[in-house]
Amino acid sequence: MRLDGLKGNESLKRQLAGPVELPQACVIAGPPGSGRHTLARILAQALVCSAPEPQARPCGQCKHCRKAAEGIHPDVIWVDQFTGPEDKGAEVKIAAARALRQDAYIRPNEAARKVYLIDRPLNGNAQNALLKLLEDGPEYAAFLLLTDNAASLLETVRSRCLLFQTVPPEEETETEGAALDWAGRWVQALCAGGELPLMEWAVALQVEKADRETLEQMYGALTRLLVHALSPAGAGTDLARALPRDRLAALAQLAETARNQCQFNVSVGHSAGWFAVRSRQIALGQVCS
Repeated sequence: MRLDGLKGNESLKRQLAGPVELPQACVIAGPPGSGRHTLARILAQALVCSAPEPQARPCGQCKHCRKAAEGIHPDVIWVDQFTGPEDKGAEVKIAAARALRQDAYIRPNEAARKVYLIDRPLNGNAQNALLKLLEDGPEYAAFLLLTDNAASLLETVRSRCLLFQTVPPEEETETEGAALDWAGRWVQALCAGGELPLMEWAVALQVEKADRETLEQMYGALTRLLVHALSPAGAGTDLARALPRDRLAALAQLAETARNQCQFNVSVGHSAGWFAVRSRQIALGQVCS
């Protein structure tokens, strides 16, 4: 994927390198100035882009890319379209969520996809109103939810979305690179077979004193790797070759659950050990999730 214009966020750029098939719903979380709106616009362009494969998307040249970049594409829709002037800047309420939901079942005007960008807080009722749409909406519809903190969204919403975490360029550290390294080591351990490699991975996390921030980012990276393995673009990956789709999906759900647990006072050793055992059980087909 082409990420021209996105400053910093090197680990995110590495994760999105090459062909990427985006899921129906994504959360882009990060503080102001971290590039979340820039990333949202790039993803929206990529979703409506008409460049033929294997050309990288967004191509920036097709009419859909140009219109999206200029903010005039009829199939790239911001949530403000469904709120009144009196609600400007306020949280999105259930009436606006219902209007968006109704609009999502109208087919795109020009592009093959229709993209909704929700860049304002959703109250609890609005989030609940969108749950079924995020999980099982029309195939052509895509949803990008922007937030300062993913934890502000209901767990039932987060579990239906792929998370992208953006960071301000000046705050980017080696943590992201370490998290990707640990994620890659987990993939190697899982694909190696047997329980020992996974337990050695869990012990190494503790011995090498990985912190909870690294652990949380690692689980996020694993979720993205597993979702990618489920897509046609990821069919040739080690994960896709090693495991059937139902187990990959269960592992993606497990990784997201583990990431959410990092928001609480969980130790690195306990979390990694639990994840190693549980992921091994799923890989063997002993449990579903």
